[in-house]
Amino acid sequence: MYYHYFDTGAGLSPGPPGKNLVALTLHLVFSIAVACTVVNWWLIHRCGLKPNAGHGVIGLVAETRCTYHASVAYPSCLQLGLAVVHLGRSSVRYQIGIFTRPDTDRPAPAAAAPETDDRAAAVGHFVHVYVDAVTRRPQPLPDALRTGLAPLMNPHDLADSSSSNPRL
Repeated sequence: MYYHYFDTGAGLSPGPPGKNLVALTLHLVFSIAVACTVVNWWLIHRCGLKPNAGHGVIGLVAETRCTYHASVAYPSCLQLGLAVVHLGRSSVRYQIGIFTRPDTDRPAPAAAAPETDDRAAAVGHFVHVYVDAVTRRPQPLPDALRTGLAPLMNPHDLADSSSSNPRL
């Protein structure tokens, strides 16, 4: 289940006639648009992250994965679902679903119904490990970050996050 949605707002670029986006293109969408833009938008606007501060705690990407379930084709729009599936002592695992929205003439509803992974064209995750900006040693997640990420978590998982994974 995803707790926040981002609408790409525009249709996919037309490719060769009759061609769908292949896994490589979806991987680029996931890696660039999703992992970087969607999560960083949330961290900056909802968690108060200041990426160019040059000090404090920063997130480094430690792992990414994306599984493709269906192709998408022009003129579909993409809708991106975001959730936090694990909140550790110094790490966060984000899950992202890429959904197609064929109606390109109207924006997506403001409060879109939660999508499930079985309807996603692709599902992926990536892990941020938070480290000291200077020493690059793992650091505990700041309280502001935990608070800002809470709306992206299942309430049951949020209760379990108090017993953090000691490995990360």
